[in-house]
Amino acid sequence: MKINPHATVVPFIFMVGPEECANIDAFYVRKHEQYNYYVIGGSHSAEARRQLVKEHPTIYFFKYVECKIYVG
Repeated sequence: MKINPHATVVPFIFMVGPEECANIDAFYVRKHEQYNYYVIGGSHSAEARRQLVKEHPTIYFFKYVECKIYVG
């Protein structure tokens, strides 16, 4: 990944707990930074990405994360 950072892009799967959002209609995109998210699988990938951002803080690609968010 360090040699070719564009080789693999796999979205992270996040969940917002039912205590914050009971269903999709209760999810507000404008509040996305206020929710607590649970990573469903792929925690090792999230940690690896975090380390790459620390090592290469100026490379935008390492900061970009595509995610799918499930609620409830």
